[in-house]
Amino acid sequence: MKTIVKAIIFLSIFQLAVHSQLYACWPTGDVTWTGNTDSDWNKASNYSGNWGALPDNRDRVIINPSNYSNAPVISNNPSFSPASIYLNNGATLTVNRSVTSAYFEIGSGTNTVTIQSSRKLTVNEDFLLSSNNGRIIVEGGGNVEVSNDLIFENNGTRLTNNSSGNFEVKGDVELAAITSRLENNGNISITGDLKTGGALATANRIENNASGILTIGGDINFNGAANTVDNYGIVNQSGNFTGIDLLCDFDNHDGGTWNWLYTGGWPDPNMSSVLTPNGTVVYAGAGNQPVLPVAYNNLVISGSGTKQLQANTAVIGTMTLSNGKLALNDADLIIGSSATISNASSSRYIITNGTGKLIQNGIGAGGRTGNVLFPIGTSASSYTPLIINNSGTADNYSVRLGSVVYDGGYSGTAQTSDVVNKTWYIDEEVIGGSDVALTFQWNDADQLSGFSPTDVKVIHYDGAQWETMASGAATGSGTYTMTATNISSFSPFGIEGGAGTLPVELLYFKGDMTGDVAVLEWATASELNNDYFTVERTTDLENFDIVTTIKGKGTTEERNDYKYHDNKPLSGTVYYRLKQTDFDGTFTYSDIIKISNNSVSETAELNMYPVPNQGDQLTIRITGLTTEKETPVVVYNTQGQIVHQQQVVIENSSEVVLAFQEKLPVGVYTLRVNTAQPLTKQFSVR
Repeated sequence: MKTIVKAIIFLSIFQLAVHSQLYACWPTGDVTWTGNTDSDWNKASNYSGNWGALPDNRDRVIINPSNYSNAPVISNNPSFSPASIYLNNGATLTVNRSVTSAYFEIGSGTNTVTIQSSRKLTVNEDFLLSSNNGRIIVEGGGNVEVSNDLIFENNGTRLTNNSSGNFEVKGDVELAAITSRLENNGNISITGDLKTGGALATANRIENNASGILTIGGDINFNGAANTVDNYGIVNQSGNFTGIDLLCDFDNHDGGTWNWLYTGGWPDPNMSSVLTPNGTVVYAGAGNQPVLPVAYNNLVISGSGTKQLQANTAVIGTMTLSNGKLALNDADLIIGSSATISNASSSRYIITNGTGKLIQNGIGAGGRTGNVLFPIGTSASSYTPLIINNSGTADNYSVRLGSVVYDGGYSGTAQTSDVVNKTWYIDEEVIGGSDVALTFQWNDADQLSGFSPTDVKVIHYDGAQWETMASGAATGSGTYTMTATNISSFSPFGIEGGAGTLPVELLYFKGDMTGDVAVLEWATASELNNDYFTVERTTDLENFDIVTTIKGKGTTEERNDYKYHDNKPLSGTVYYRLKQTDFDGTFTYSDIIKISNNSVSETAELNMYPVPNQGDQLTIRITGLTTEKETPVVVYNTQGQIVHQQQVVIENSSEVVLAFQEKLPVGVYTLRVNTAQPLTKQFSVR
């Protein structure tokens, strides 16, 4: 912005020389429009103060109804280009032929300039609202082109654009005082910034109405001043939000659309507090772009690249995946009970790349019924969505996708064959009441070696072991689906290729207690290069011991039945598996089976409260113990990370309080008590 001295009429030669160096275009004399003869802009008799001649490019033409009989109309090509046109005290100017001025000034009162369609008012320097409470209304169908800045210099100034043409500001729009207003009912484009002159330039308002299109090529930079932006129409913003005070108010009203294209970094942190996104907010940047953590009515992911969640974010209307992808990082995306996600595909989806979850509320009877899509993936090219259909009580479901399958569900050894290399971490908010059908989708590239889509199991980790929830052939080719029904408990889910479980065709593997002996049985329909079986057992699902080895049948197409008696079984809950080894040393494992041996020792039960939990402490009580025990207690998060551990002394039916050093964040956790018979149980923090 230039600091302009306005009352310059008579200048000494020295003053004129200095001023002309600073402002070569600023007027050196005032000429008053009188309109004594008619409205002709090109008639010298309609001016005073210029000795009977037309103004020239050094003059400032003052248009004030107090001084004229007829308002000026530019109907012919102008004979001169004044240094400034100054509308004051309710003046009007009609432009029927294009006109150029170095400056355009607005004084007091409500002034009007009407520009005929296909005509243009060109301002080569600044467009200035320069008197307190001065107002300009731009009408007609023509264009305004400001080569430098549009400046609201004084208090209470106001520009209302009603033109159906284009109002183009090639510099900045600056709110330099207080209580100014820019009202747009047409098309205003700003090449530079929408900004204030400093922190004291407060109580200004930008109002883009329903028919308005406001394009901002630079930043919205209020420099710490409290100002308001109301959008009922369309805002296209290429720059960032900077210098935003907490007393600012950005309202994207119902029916308004705010297209934000900036990808250069994070916005002012106060934006998430001052933005009210009641209309539609479109993230349309060409590349990665931060998403403001607010509760959106309608959210559109557009442009290219991957948009980035910063913190928990909600949608209460429609979320549209128009183009590109959205990465959750460590934040949750909450889709409200009446909200929907639309237009998802293998090229437009939500990436669960951290601890963040996609949460959809109100799924089930009394809420959203039928198939509800969770359009998730784990990278820029791995779209592996989930469909939830709940015929039970309506509940809120969260889903996160992992890029590995652990033998312990949340942690442990990563599987390297025979599975889809994805884990769907699924949780319900209120335990119980669900009757869910889960439909999983995956791609050829997600299948590890040995996986066969012709013999598939949907598997679920129940806190102790993986159990089969559905089996059969997958549907599709290249992209596959598999559905498990009547699901009522949740945690990690995976997809196992049945054909890859063992290189022999295993018909079954089962076990049970007969008296104080564990009897294990299995059968094969055929075997190929099968050297031997190894029977292994564990109580903690981590450390397996060899019980025995049994010779295999080599290669055979006949059925073979096997049986083994474990005469010295471990007490409590014991897990067994088969390890099958080929002649060349290659080996694979069977599914794990569970046997409860209560014939010799105690059967302990773990209880805890309060559940759900506040994350500060947890009280546990174990019943069924016959002796006092000192044992480690460990708490894991859903990523298998230890968030709390301590050594405690546990007596039968006595309570032990676990006081967490740091309050646990909201989520689902697993408690493990490492007694001789390890006890595990999940609890949630709200």
